Amino acid sequence: MFLDALAKARLVNELDITFDWKCDKRDLEALRDVLAKSTVSILRLDIRKLRSSFGSKLLSASIRYAALTRIIDLPNMKLIHIVQPKDYDMISSFHPKKPAHVRRLLFELGHGISGPREAGDLARALKTNSTLVTLDLRGSCLSHSGAVALAGALKINSTLTSLNLGNNSIADSGAQALAEALRSNSSLTSLYLQSNVIGDIGAQALAEVLKINITLIHMDLKTNKIELPGALALILAATINPTSISVDLMDNCLRNDRVRALWETFGPHSTASVLTLMDSSINDNGAQALAEALKTNSSLLNLNLYDNLIGSEGARALADVLKTNSTMIALGLEYNSIGSNGAQALAEALKINSTLVTLDLHNNSIGSSGALALAEALNTNSALTDLDLTHNLIAFDGAQALTDALKARSTLTTVNIHPQRA
Repeated sequence: MFLDALAKARLVNELDITFDWKCDKRDLEALRDVLAKSTVSILRLDIRKLRSSFGSKLLSASIRYAALTRIIDLPNMKLIHIVQPKDYDMISSFHPKKPAHVRRLLFELGHGISGPREAGDLARALKTNSTLVTLDLRGSCLSHSGAVALAGALKINSTLTSLNLGNNSIADSGAQALAEALRSNSSLTSLYLQSNVIGDIGAQALAEVLKINITLIHMDLKTNKIELPGALALILAATINPTSISVDLMDNCLRNDRVRALWETFGPHSTASVLTLMDSSINDNGAQALAEALKTNSSLLNLNLYDNLIGSEGARALADVLKTNSTMIALGLEYNSIGSNGAQALAEALKINSTLVTLDLHNNSIGSSGALALAEALNTNSALTDLDLTHNLIAFDGAQALTDALKARSTLTTVNIHPQRA
């Protein structure tokens, strides 16, 4: 009844039809006869449930899908999008030519494979496929071995443009394999890796390849296990990439507002002057990644890292930035654990830095040796006007040295110490 109605219609230009039953080639032949008499020029055809005739497995894919070829050859067709069945012979050896009158011919494989073994079969088929453009494998239980198999196919395949591997338990090793494939792949434009378990190692591997891949324009990494080092690596890769690429990092191990702040500060065309990442579980590795990013940033004036997990190594990395940075005027490290070693590293930087005005180090387990180093730095630094060292472990000798430094210079207006009693 539907085909009879379509045959009589004269105003239908676009048709989206799903054979939601176990159809066979007779259904395709009947559809072709009707389409030949219709005004349809845009066709989306979902034949995932297409059933081969008895004994057809002995025939070549081109013969088995001859009815589909005849639909593609219809002269009124301009755009054809076919969602094909999970038939690996079809994927590997059915390569119909695009007629001159067809402006675009798209083949898609909808999600539906199950497990690494089937992913291996699909990967082998993809190595010889020349038609499939979109591959959706969400929720296919691929894990590491499935991701590796598909990565091997991507090194050879040159037609696939969109690959969705969301919700497949892909971890860092799988992401590394995909990153390696993207070094040689020149067709993929969209890669979806949402809802996996990719962490900083996988993110950094993907970031390295994003610096040189000029084809990929969208990567979805929502809802993974990426923390600050991985997020910063990806954002900085986007600034280096010669094409305009978008990377979605929402719902990872940084709050979404923190991710947005990183994009605004370090992303392409960034002009942000304030970055606040308080209470973000940033540790030494995170601080080191942040310091690496700051080496090429010239817009940030105020960095607030209040209430994180930064220790002496993270403080040392940030201190190295202060030695060369000429724009930052305020650094907030309150409620971390930089200790005296971290304070000493910052003191060495203050001997060189000439722009930082405010340094907040309260509640950082800094002892007298750290205070003495800061006091020595204040004897040569003339830019700092506000230093907060309250709630540390500074005894009388450290407090006295800071007081003497304050008396000896006219520019420092505030030093908060609250020395610890002996």
